[in-house]
Order: sequence, then structure tokens, then C-alpha cells
Amino acid sequence: AAAPTTPHSAADADSAASSSRRRSGRLRTIVARQAELKAKEISFRCAAAPHAQVRVVSLGSASDDPSGATGGARGDGCLVPLGYRAEGTLFNEPLEAWVDDTGAHFVKWGAAGDGRLAVTTHTQNATGGATNTLDAVACITAELSRRVKAGVPPVLKP
Repeated sequence: AAAPTTPHSAADADSAASSSRRRSGRLRTIVARQAELKAKEISFRCAAAPHAQVRVVSLGSASDDPSGATGGARGDGCLVPLGYRAEGTLFNEPLEAWVDDTGAHFVKWGAAGDGRLAVTTHTQNATGGATNTLDAVACITAELSRRVKAGVPPVLKP
């Protein structure tokens, strides 16, 4: 006959649950860290025009309560990655793009000198910056147009 088993005590059950929660918390921490490391590996290079090489520095995060009023979401419901940041070059000139903690989009581009200007996103709202990516990069197209009209080579040679 088989030996009788001793029932587990309540303390054993609490200990097992606590251990499981610790493992789960550690696992979440490891997964979050791996995601952050992968984000830093995200980059792209575009050899054909517009000659871009960009690296994502931070993927940002979602707001706990995303809405147009609290930040974190546009009026059409699309989420905005608060704290997103990318750096690199565009047309062989320095490029920075970011979304601040209010959801405003910003771009800074250019190497000033020889008739070229470094430009930044035009302020379009009370918190500064632009409400979307398209409006944020308008400063780049305006500067390229200004360079062409002024007879300045619009793009730096590599």
C-alpha cells in the first residue's frame, strides 16, 4: 500500500505563490529590458535619395490614459509614443526627431554654414512642436526649398 501523503500547509501555498510572483516579476523585467535593447538596435539606412541613416534611441511609452486631452493619442485615436527619440543623418546633415511627454512632435535638422540653416519644427500648439509627424518635418522641406531659391546646394555631398 502506498504511504499516506501529508497535505500542504497554507504557509507552503503562500510561499509557492510568492515565489511564482517573484519569478513573474523578474521575467517581466527581463522582457522589458530585452525590448529596450532591441529598440536601440532599430536603425535604417537609405542609400537612394533622401540618403538617410537613422537610429531609434528610445521607443517611448504609452500613456496610462491616452486621449487627445491627456496626451498619448491623436484625435483620430492613433497612439502617440511619448518620449520617442531617433537620431541620425538626412541628406548627410544631422537629424533629431522626438515626441515630448505631451505628445508634441519635434524635428531638428541641418548643418548651418555656407548659406545653409539648421531648422527646427515650427511651433503649432500651446505646448510647442507639431501635432503630427507630417507637420513636424515641414521645416525640412521649407529649408530645402529656401536653399534652392537662394542658389545654395540643397544637399551636402557625402
